[in-house]
Amino acid sequence: MKNAAFKHLLAHFRGTKEIVKSTLQINLTCTLAAQQRANDFALAKHVGALECLYWQAMGNGLTNLGKGIRRYTQKLKSHVKVDGL
Repeated sequence: MKNAAFKHLLAHFRGTKEIVKSTLQINLTCTLAAQQRANDFALAKHVGALECLYWQAMGNGLTNLGKGIRRYTQKLKSHVKVDGL
């Protein structure tokens, strides 16, 4: 399963996970409500990107990668608890 689509989607998935991790760390240390709200919007944007990656993986027949993306997205949604995700 080391085809080009797998490598490409995996790279995007790993990159998005790193961005989400840094956004969550910033959100924990932030005291301004406006900045936390901006971080919530950033997280919502990245959850949307992860859902797009999920459908691309499933469309390319990469079900294991798709399941991993879906698991991560569901855990992120339950952890963040942002309305509208």
